[in-house]
Amino acid sequence: MRSLGRLGTIATVFAAAVVAGSIISRVTTSRHMAPQPIAGDFEQLAEMSGASRVPDIRAAASAANHVVFSADVAVGRPPTSIWVNDIGQVIEVYGDELEVISEIPGYGPDPLAYYRAVIEDAARDSVYLTSVQGIPGLAVEPNTDQLGTNPGLIRFELRGVSVVVTGRDMPVERLLSIAEQLSPVPPPARG
Repeated sequence: MRSLGRLGTIATVFAAAVVAGSIISRVTTSRHMAPQPIAGDFEQLAEMSGASRVPDIRAAASAANHVVFSADVAVGRPPTSIWVNDIGQVIEVYGDELEVISEIPGYGPDPLAYYRAVIEDAARDSVYLTSVQGIPGLAVEPNTDQLGTNPGLIRFELRGVSVVVTGRDMPVERLLSIAEQLSPVPPPARG
């Protein structure tokens, strides 16, 4: 699979429906597309994004052909469903409360510059830099968009993969705890 650059980032934003209202309006309107509604549960959004359901996390890593980060140990149960789309995004759904996305980054070689641009665009205290596993990340507090309905979000890059951990009504502290415990699942060796 190959990344489609910024289109991959926008697909992640839409599939997860995780970015605060001002971010989704600014990023999608100014760069590529009209703002998308935030509605439905995580599985519906994964399906709407064109993703296909796969049986397990190893199948997802194989289909995506990159490391996938799983939250099953952190949350104490396997995902409810796992989805992979044609640009290599892996979307793990843990009921209605949590989603983890692993993808090839589409925002250039400097994720910190991207995070700072998002923070500047948002111009809110609820969008800020954080640290995950000792590396910079982006945090968005839940219920802080214009409608007060956005999920909480942590986004960071690890081992060349962009990871998004998002949860409905989950405070950033809980999302950080989950992100710190993510387990890497590599794709099978190609021979």
